[in-house]
Amino acid sequence: PITMLATLPNMLVVHPSIPASNVAELIAFLKANPNRHSFGSAGNGTSQHMSGEMFKAMTGVQMQHIPYKGSGPMIPDLLSGTISMSFENLTTAYPPAKNGKLKALAVTSSRRS
Repeated sequence: PITMLATLPNMLVVHPSIPASNVAELIAFLKANPNRHSFGSAGNGTSQHMSGEMFKAMTGVQMQHIPYKGSGPMIPDLLSGTISMSFENLTTAYPPAKNGKLKALAVTSSRRS
């Protein structure tokens, strides 16, 4: 038998220096600044990477993907502003977003998490 045991959405988080308070503002900002910003992921082919690529395809924004060897090395670069944003797993992204170190703009699920 096959069953769905759990789901874990990703959270779109941006560095506080990004002048966007919602997804529409982020899209407008990225379109006005093509290829000047990057998004990090836990590696090529991960859900974070695929979420970022899907976001690019759906919105027409141009930004660079920076793959890391897991979320552990990626989060410090996001917190420092080395990369601009990530579609990080909710469990990893929520604590720094709650503390104001990152801005949470959306989740990749159909309903609010």
